[in-house]
Amino acid sequence: RKISKTKKVAILSRGYKSNFEKAKQVKKLSSKNLPLASDCGDEPYLLASTLSNVDVWIGRDRISSACNAEKENCDLLLLDDGMQHSRLFRDLELIVLDANDPFGNNHYLPRGFLREDPKRLKDADFIFLNHIQIPYYNYTIFTHFCNIFFSFSAGVGLRAGLFFRPGGRRRARAGE
Repeated sequence: RKISKTKKVAILSRGYKSNFEKAKQVKKLSSKNLPLASDCGDEPYLLASTLSNVDVWIGRDRISSACNAEKENCDLLLLDDGMQHSRLFRDLELIVLDANDPFGNNHYLPRGFLREDPKRLKDADFIFLNHIQIPYYNYTIFTHFCNIFFSFSAGVGLRAGLFFRPGGRRRARAGE
């Protein structure tokens, strides 16, 4: 919320299973004239209703959403579940994982919660683990996560639950 006071921020979301996604529309949500959650999706609805200084764009075509947000002079674009959208350029890739089940039950959707191969985490600039409740956190899970993660992510550092890769790789812009 603090950054949205100094920069114009937009969140790009697909609006999964929403009426707008089905109609292949790209829409900007506003807390002032918010459609029904069934029209725009429950996550975009929640974001738009609670973050009044942030534009929320929904639509299956993230490139169109990004172009529309840029036309409105947004300084910062955040993609909800954007790791799989490789056509979009990223200055920074942030990943948030549930510390209690970081590998989504080791299965892809719909059986588990994985959307991407965990090896793709090596492409992230920062990985945040949420739901860590010290002193109750299950360090067996954390140790398992670290062993798997570090097995394919050489050169990654760890600082108090935050993983980072110094000098992160940049992705190509669409068409490059």
